[in-house]
Amino acid sequence: MIQLSRTREELVEITDVTTARSVTVERNDYNTADKCDVEIDVQRLPILPRMIRQVLIQVYAGDAGGTDASPEDLQNDDSLIRFIGYVDEPALALNEDDGRITWGARDYTALYLDTKRPPRDCVPSYGDRLDVALRRILDVVPGGEHIKLELRGAREWPELSDAAPAVLRDAKIPVKQEDTAWHLIKRACDPVAMIPRMVLDTLVVGTDLYDCVGENDQ
Repeated sequence: MIQLSRTREELVEITDVTTARSVTVERNDYNTADKCDVEIDVQRLPILPRMIRQVLIQVYAGDAGGTDASPEDLQNDDSLIRFIGYVDEPALALNEDDGRITWGARDYTALYLDTKRPPRDCVPSYGDRLDVALRRILDVVPGGEHIKLELRGAREWPELSDAAPAVLRDAKIPVKQEDTAWHLIKRACDPVAMIPRMVLDTLVVGTDLYDCVGENDQ
């Protein structure tokens, strides 16, 4: 079962619940967006196909009609969410006997991988606390204001100044011309030996990769 949510630019709620023919989720490392392929009968589609490039989807996996209740009830159980991301590879296949639409979506990591040359005012400085630096990067990308932050493996968000000589504490972290917003996120984490990974709608920052694994990935 998938739930359609808001569009990326207009933030218009078009929430609906649709049962998919098939769903495949591909888990990738933290440098690459997770992917999801969804196949749906066209007659079940609650919006026009030409709007698909703007759709944010949530994919739930459960036993509809069984222990997990009806499809409409699945969306109330966050533990069943397996993927959240934007559809950016739609394909429509129609014939006389069968009509289906196939969506290829990438998770929120893609928003930052696709943002080239982010504004300089979101580049972290060594005077930032890590969560403040990350929040500024997240919010500069449209849609990023909905992403949450979570710290794992440490009790407090570290100060980037702890990893820099005193003379550099007001300086910007070095960036490259070809950096994306995701590069900035990683560069903010590097000085304090933290690892970022997008888990559903949350940027999880941990002291090792195990900290950054989502419950639904295990």
